Amino acid sequence: MPPQRKAAGAPDKSVENGMAERIAVIGLGYVGLPVAQAFARKFPGTVGFDTDPRRVEALSAGHDWTGEASPAEFKNSPVHFTHHADDLKGADILSSVSPRQSMPKSARS
Repeated sequence: MPPQRKAAGAPDKSVENGMAERIAVIGLGYVGLPVAQAFARKFPGTVGFDTDPRRVEALSAGHDWTGEASPAEFKNSPVHFTHHADDLKGADILSSVSPRQSMPKSARS
């Protein structure tokens, strides 16, 4: 049986059941941004952290230079974008997202 979808405007069961976790995603590149947006749809108050203030400024303005998120996606998943580490305090879950580094051919077996 497929999972039931929440009707528009229906109360969020995760909040009603005491599961209002505060999630922080560290790293807002082509992987971290969609992860943060997905969490924010389910967990309001999700924090998206990146060390690059220019990246945070662009995302806060609804612009993603990686092309992973459309302007509509910014409206539908309210992430709190920041480059201030203090904004990570109080997070129940920290998710660190970084790109996989390629290994040089000489190091592969």
